[in-house]
Amino acid sequence: MAAAEGGEREIATRRGLELDSVTGLPCNDLGNPPSPSGAESGAVGAESDPIAPELAAIIAAWPALPEATRQAILAMVKATAGG
Repeated sequence: MAAAEGGEREIATRRGLELDSVTGLPCNDLGNPPSPSGAESGAVGAESDPIAPELAAIIAAWPALPEATRQAILAMVKATAGG
C-alpha cells in the first residue's frame, strides 16, 4: 500500500480473486506456499534415507562401466523387481 498525503494509508479495493492477507502486513510470505521438498519433487536430499553402501558403489562406478555391463545390471534389476 502506498502512503497518501498526511501519512494516511490508502486502502486497495478488491477487484477479483485476490487472496486476503493473513496478517494485514504488506510484506509477508504466509500466503505463498514453500518450494517443493525433496519428497515432493523426487530430489535426493537431507530428508531422504541414507543410500546403502552397495548402491553407492554402483552409483560411483556407473559412469566408467561399459554399456553392456550397465544393460546387464538394469536387466537384473528389472527381472527381480518385476518390471
